[in-house]
Amino acid sequence: MKKVLFKTFLLLSIIVFSSCSGNDEETNPDSSFKNEIKMTINGREVTFNQVVVGENDYHLFETMGGAIKLTGTIDNSTNEVISISILKDKVGTDSLAEIEYIKDGERYHYNTWLPTWVTDATTCTDNPSNIVFVTATNDGSSASGSFTGILSKCNKENGNETLVDSFDISEATFNVKY
Repeated sequence: MKKVLFKTFLLLSIIVFSSCSGNDEETNPDSSFKNEIKMTINGREVTFNQVVVGENDYHLFETMGGAIKLTGTIDNSTNEVISISILKDKVGTDSLAEIEYIKDGERYHYNTWLPTWVTDATTCTDNPSNIVFVTATNDGSSASGSFTGILSKCNKENGNETLVDSFDISEATFNVKY
C-alpha cells in the first residue's frame, strides 16, 4: 500500500511541476511586426525585409555615445544592401550618423559628421549627397523614422570630378525592434 501511495504521489508531483514550468518559446505580442526599411529609389519601390540591428563601432560615433547600425537586405541577397547608422538615444534631425547603400557591388556613402575630403575618393563635392533624416523613436529597444534625399558617387582623377551615378531616395521609412 505504501508503494502505491508513493508512486501516486510521485506521479502527481511530476505532473504538477511539469505543468507549471515556464514557456520556453519566446512569445511576441505583435507577431505581425517585421523589421524593415522601405523606400522608393529612382521611382522603384524597395523593401529591405531582412534587417539586422547591431553596433557601429567607428571611433567618432563612440565619442558621441555610440551608434546603432541597421543593415537591410532583400531576402538576404547581397545584390542590394543598405546600412543606416543612428546615434544612440538621439531623435530628430541630428540623429543620423551615416548611410551606406550598395547596389551590384557599387558603394554609395553619406556621412553627416565628416567633411567630404575625409570620407573617400568617391564622395562628390560638386554633386554632393544630401539626405534629410528624422528619427521618431530611438529608445534602446526600437527605432523608427523617415528620410529622403540623394546619394551620389563620383570618380576623382587629376582634380576633376565625374558623377558616376546618383540615387533619388523618397518616401523612405525604417521601423525596427531589437
